[in-house]
Amino acid sequence: MSKRAFTLVELLVVISIISLLSSVILSSLQQARIKARNTSRNQQVMEYAKALALFKANAVNDAFPLSDGGSYVCLGGAAGYTCGDSDNPASYSSNVAGNLQNFMRSYPPIGSGFVAEYWIGALYYSLGDIALIEYVLDGNKTPCVRPPNTKQLNQGVYVNPMGGATQSFRCSLLLD
Repeated sequence: MSKRAFTLVELLVVISIISLLSSVILSSLQQARIKARNTSRNQQVMEYAKALALFKANAVNDAFPLSDGGSYVCLGGAAGYTCGDSDNPASYSSNVAGNLQNFMRSYPPIGSGFVAEYWIGALYYSLGDIALIEYVLDGNKTPCVRPPNTKQLNQGVYVNPMGGATQSFRCSLLLD
């Protein structure tokens, strides 16, 4: 009675098929992870836009919370938190956080960690009658959110200032 064993070629073919299938599965899992992170970021921006609209509707002067010194500030976070582009970071604003605390349960930072390793969170700018929110999404397949009572200023590919092949999408919303 002879025993038939697998040949080396048969084993190599099976191993190569398994590795090919695993690479396809891991790639699709990575895409799903990016889409989930972008959906979460869009939802967080939507919550902030709603809170800002509620603040303006309840404000005596019908205005959004002012950003500190007329410059960009972070939406979310806590003292010491920075956000935005790595070349031009913005910081946490206790003024904006304090004004939104009655309209939100918490004041979480938008996104967890750097997007494409050079942008974090969302930026907020306001001089009173209008407000601007800017944030970046990973990849280029998830559309920017557009809450009610907002205008989408632009939606385009954000160039990585640090170089690299990572593509990201920059979203700008104007609230009025």
